[in-house]
Amino acid sequence: MVKERLNYYGVGVPSKGKSGGLLLLWRKDVDVWIQSYSDHHIDATVQVVADSVRWRFTGFYGHPEVAKRKLSWALLRQLSSQSHRPWLCMGDFNEILHQHEKSGIAARATWQIQAFRECLSDCNLHDLGCHGSLFTWCNRRESPRTVRERLDRARSNTAWAALFPATQVSHIQEPCSDHAAVLLNSEGASKREIKPNRPRFRFEAAWLRSEECKGVRTHGKDKTRIIQLKICPAKSAVVVGCLGAGTVQALAISLDVLRSWKRG
Repeated sequence: MVKERLNYYGVGVPSKGKSGGLLLLWRKDVDVWIQSYSDHHIDATVQVVADSVRWRFTGFYGHPEVAKRKLSWALLRQLSSQSHRPWLCMGDFNEILHQHEKSGIAARATWQIQAFRECLSDCNLHDLGCHGSLFTWCNRRESPRTVRERLDRARSNTAWAALFPATQVSHIQEPCSDHAAVLLNSEGASKREIKPNRPRFRFEAAWLRSEECKGVRTHGKDKTRIIQLKICPAKSAVVVGCLGAGTVQALAISLDVLRSWKRG
């Protein structure tokens, strides 16, 4: 059985049609308290069992419609105001920060870029950099209609960056998806090397529909209610993904999470 083979807890937000959807998984030696979630975010407090420090993780999905993206920035600002813990925020923001983060046809409207910049500045979320290709999304059309953009990224406040100063973010191209995976290693390259010949990870949306991926426990009350969900035990690290067209953009601390499941 899947639960016996994989030692992870998790929570998922289903996709709507071919867009959206979020997945967060964590090891049993990590305590995670889900603070809130929606179609566009999962917000959690994280504590490694062997460590006394608690920090915050938010998996984020920016609205795919330009006219509604301001709602995403309002949500991010609201989340920012709710806690002063060290904060890591990763996801598909569906927006770029600079014109050079887009290659192809038309330039992005300046007001769109500025709105995103102002939001991140207000939230004190700073870039954690990246290794690999700058772009994380491609429309997969033939030249001259090819468009590439950096839509996915990892940001943190200064407190989180101080806790994990060796953090390294890598973009891993996935030929079967229009998005690259974003892998975050909080211990740096010296602790874990990305092996180029290793089989690529691909998330299967059917996993979210499995009867074995259910089981919810809630506690608390009113507006301070905390929801703790235990879904889909797995094997290795914390992963967040955005479902789209039957695939997931894996935004991960480790992509080992579901490899053994896939082999089964």
